Amino acid sequence: MKVFCLFLVLAVAAVNSKVIDINKHIDIGLAKTNDYLRQHRYTSVHVPQGSFGSHVSFSDSDVLGLDSLKRTDDCSLEIVNKNFTVDLHYGFGFFLQSFKSLRINDQDMSASIRIGDNSVRVHYTVSLTDDNCYVTLHDLLYERLAKVDFHSSRPEYDGIDLEEYFEKEVIPFLESKIDKSAVELALERFICKKRGLEISEHMPAVHQALLGEIFPSQL
Repeated sequence: MKVFCLFLVLAVAAVNSKVIDINKHIDIGLAKTNDYLRQHRYTSVHVPQGSFGSHVSFSDSDVLGLDSLKRTDDCSLEIVNKNFTVDLHYGFGFFLQSFKSLRINDQDMSASIRIGDNSVRVHYTVSLTDDNCYVTLHDLLYERLAKVDFHSSRPEYDGIDLEEYFEKEVIPFLESKIDKSAVELALERFICKKRGLEISEHMPAVHQALLGEIFPSQL
């Protein structure tokens, strides 16, 4: 029996090797995801412990704003025969992480970080045969973690500029911790088993699969 997936809805009007603008679909999908997260009270996540590289560690942390998803750049779908390549760019409009205990260079404090400009790129291909469906993950990376607003209980650290540290230390560290194979399997599980839906209908499940891998990367 032929396998159907979310991209077949868009493929009807497409020809081989055509790139389709899916910004509208992604905007709808992210809005539905935000509503889904609010309805299920999954607007924050607790991170018991973790680090941002070798000089910064923390315990008892909460991340707020999971329901503020937004598109951060143009998103596209390329169709070549039965291969559907998706390029997504999205982030959080409100991303705040609070720390009951944060250690910087052996100095303990309570603190919070708000990241005003953040973006993740997810680039993958869904391949169909008559009987099978599988996903190949090409890229999962942090495009930006910028406009970092840091507040600390220690006056000497309150308001310090962390832009360069996030760019040069935090992003490479977090990316090194992501299990891309696990993300690929999660995408395949959600996309290939939920057949016949538009791409916007898949965003809640896909995003939850990514969250499950991105936030443990801090541990």
